[in-house]
Amino acid sequence: MAVMLLAVSQVWAGTPYKNIHVALKASEIGVGKVYFTYDDDSPTTVKETDDEVDFKLTLGEDGNEVDNTSDLKGFYPLQLCATPKEGYRVRGFVTELKETYTDDDFLKGTYKDGAGDDDKHGKNNKYLLDEETGTLKVFVNVNIDQTTDGENNQAEVRGRNNWNENPDFTFYAIFEEGETKPIVQPYTYADGQKPDDCGTVGVIIPSKEPIYEDDDITLTAEPKPGCLFVKWVIDDGAGNVTESTEPIVSFKATKDVVYKAYFDIKPFTMSAFGVSTFSCPKAIQNDNIEFECYPAIVENGSVKLLDKLTGVPHEQGAILIGEANKTFELPMTWLYGEIGLVGFGEDNPNKYNKNELKNTALAPVTADGKQYVLANGSNGVGFYHLKVGEVIPQGKAYIELDEADAKDFLPLDGETTAIANMINPEKKNTVYNLQGQKVSDNYRGIVIMNGKKYFNK
Repeated sequence: MAVMLLAVSQVWAGTPYKNIHVALKASEIGVGKVYFTYDDDSPTTVKETDDEVDFKLTLGEDGNEVDNTSDLKGFYPLQLCATPKEGYRVRGFVTELKETYTDDDFLKGTYKDGAGDDDKHGKNNKYLLDEETGTLKVFVNVNIDQTTDGENNQAEVRGRNNWNENPDFTFYAIFEEGETKPIVQPYTYADGQKPDDCGTVGVIIPSKEPIYEDDDITLTAEPKPGCLFVKWVIDDGAGNVTESTEPIVSFKATKDVVYKAYFDIKPFTMSAFGVSTFSCPKAIQNDNIEFECYPAIVENGSVKLLDKLTGVPHEQGAILIGEANKTFELPMTWLYGEIGLVGFGEDNPNKYNKNELKNTALAPVTADGKQYVLANGSNGVGFYHLKVGEVIPQGKAYIELDEADAKDFLPLDGETTAIANMINPEKKNTVYNLQGQKVSDNYRGIVIMNGKKYFNK
């Protein structure tokens, strides 16, 4: 058995490392070979082929001190490879040997429509198959615990040249008798709706991966919070297109039939006082300016709105201002639309890269005494301090301050105060001009009352 080493060439004393020990084994001896490939910013290197192979690698900073070990987080791609002998095929890869397997036991190769097969950094870690040799490959992230949510399970930082005697991760290639069939990709996403393309409006969950031709397959279309599944559009490859609004579909996979999933963002209804907070898992862009979108900061004890923008990036909090109680459709956007909102390579204080509004795009947030939410209360429209245990609903935004800075109320600052007063239903008899100044009932021209514009003759 060969032991492989990928080490950092030169480092300073004190640099943290992640020394990771990985093993890949065939499900039984004599039915096929296994090996690793990895990307080290040079052409992919193929490691020795055998029934079982170990790989030891070091993650660290080349010639630089690292003060924060979080700098070593992220995706480290290692490709698992298995080649069957004649009369066998590779079913997939698992992290635990069993007598029998279900589809859920096998590692999923996340499919990203449109990504190139040469991507080695996790954007396209779908299963790849060489039909001539039957070799099956898939990338995994060996910088995290493969069996749990990787967010809080980064590989352990250890000293130089110090690996666990037993592997940190062990993978098994499962071989079975039979002829190798082509891998097919029977699903895709509507344009601009791919996962992680300026947020995720929804995901397609296949019942198994890899998907071989003639497999019985079930696809589940799962919308993200605040979003909804619209339909499947099914193209049979012969010019026939049908639709289904059922989120779960089952069929026999072929190379010709493709199911395309369409998702959408749920409509948004403005508050009764014309100002709301908002956040979403998918970026939106409002080119029609039916409502106004603002990032905000806390300044001198008030919430100050920054420049008005034509949308909200994904998982960003925002303040929206518009007609009270009106329901708005929210058109989603993708990369270039979002770049225009956050700025590109710039530190713009009037864009979302300076935004201090926290978001609840993916889930509600329970207050711990630091949170403020928008409301129309005794002090008017502004941000009010929440009690511990109160819940901020999904799809909203809030302000968070340290307890030392806590106040009961954070007013809206400057022009925002005028806007808030204009649309405050408690001031239904007060009339304002377009500059937010209070005027008399007999003022001639365009006025604003109860959040609506009128023309006084």
